[in-house]
Amino acid sequence: MSIRFTVNGADREFAGDGEMPLLWYLRDHARLTGTKFGCGGGFCGACTVLVDGAAQRSCLLPVTALAGRRVTTIEGLGAGGLHAVQKAWIEEDVAQCGYCQAGQILAAAALLEQKPDPSPADVESITWVVNAFNRDLPYNQFLIEQISGDLLPDATQDQKVATGFLRNSMINEE
Repeated sequence: MSIRFTVNGADREFAGDGEMPLLWYLRDHARLTGTKFGCGGGFCGACTVLVDGAAQRSCLLPVTALAGRRVTTIEGLGAGGLHAVQKAWIEEDVAQCGYCQAGQILAAAALLEQKPDPSPADVESITWVVNAFNRDLPYNQFLIEQISGDLLPDATQDQKVATGFLRNSMINEE
C-alpha cells in the first residue's frame, strides 16, 4: 500500500514500511537532513517538523499517519524567503552547536501561525524545545520580558517570540 503526502510542497509517495517514523523517511528516503535524531522518544524536540502547520515530533510519527497531509521541514520553512523566526535567529546570532535549532525554529513558527500575538503562557507552553537541552535553566522571566517588549520595544511580534527562544539558548553559555 502506498502512502501519499506532501513534503515541502512536493508530492511524495511511500510504499515501504508504514510504521517507519517520519524522521527516518525524511532523512533516509527524502534526503532532508535538517530534521535531527535526538532522543528517539519525543522529549528533546530536535526532530520537530510541521504537519499541517502544527509542530510534531517526527521520531514518533509513523508514515501511515501522513496520508493526505502536508509536512514542512526546516528546509521548506523558508522556501519563499526566510521565515520571520529564521530572520530573528540570524539577527540574534543564536546558533550554538546548531543540532536542535531546526526543531526550535519550527516550534516557534508553528506557534506564530496559530497565535500571531501569543501570550507569555502560550510561549511557555512550547518551551519544551529549549528546555529539553537546558532543563535547569531559569529562563521564563526573561522570555516573558522578551515577548512583552520590555527588552526589544521596536521588534515585531515574530522577532520578539523568536528572540525569546534565542536568548534563552545563549544564557546557557554564560
